[in-house]
Amino acid sequence: MRKIAALLFSILVVCLLISTLSFSVNGAALNVGSGGQYTSITGAINAAQPGDTITISAGTYTENIIVTKSVTIKAASPGSVVVTAADPSKDVLLVQAKNVRVEGLTITGATGASGVHVDHSSACVVTGISAHRNDRAIYLDGATNCEVSSSNLADNGYGVYCDNASNNTISSNIATGEQGGETTLGDGIYMYYSDANTITHTNLSANHVFGISLYHSSGNTISNNSILNNQDIGVRLRESNNNTLTFKDRKSKIGRAHV
Repeated sequence: MRKIAALLFSILVVCLLISTLSFSVNGAALNVGSGGQYTSITGAINAAQPGDTITISAGTYTENIIVTKSVTIKAASPGSVVVTAADPSKDVLLVQAKNVRVEGLTITGATGASGVHVDHSSACVVTGISAHRNDRAIYLDGATNCEVSSSNLADNGYGVYCDNASNNTISSNIATGEQGGETTLGDGIYMYYSDANTITHTNLSANHVFGISLYHSSGNTISNNSILNNQDIGVRLRESNNNTLTFKDRKSKIGRAHV
């Protein structure tokens, strides 16, 4: 009987360890807004542990958020959550941790900063968002191996601004109608000293100056994008070498190239 009891106890301990390990890997669920534990996104992030998922209920949240943990931040229903800058001179979402995922939010109001600023972080994903009325919709600042996908980044100063950003993927986005201003040109995508990135299946049309502008940027792959009716130049290559450009149809060819 003692042996059986000892065996059963050992099995119970192993099951508890497996359960604890599974919880650690999958992370906890934190809820913001109606019916949730937290009234603000910042409050949920402060309470979160790496690997946790923060789900936001429908509504408008006025915050400037700093993310210093590897968490997922998502809307309970895509498009139902609006996050607007409390201070327009600061980023709406400043990401300073690796492996952060931002999904399904509408992000606006950073007229002197960025909707989402990925600050020297890696392996982050921004997907399914809508960003407008920001100085930069997405700012990849020293970011590496990140993804920006399936997002509407229209009507900002820049759609995506890359500064010393490498090995990132920008795919299936809309970056049109970028207007520019005192500190912005109005480009769909601007790349500055940014190498080995992939830009594909993105609409970079009808922007104030350039569809996409590369400055001191090399080894990028730009393929199957729509780059039409930009005010100045579809694709600008300035002191940028060894980039590969291919187009899905003849209408998408470079109207004028500036090298």
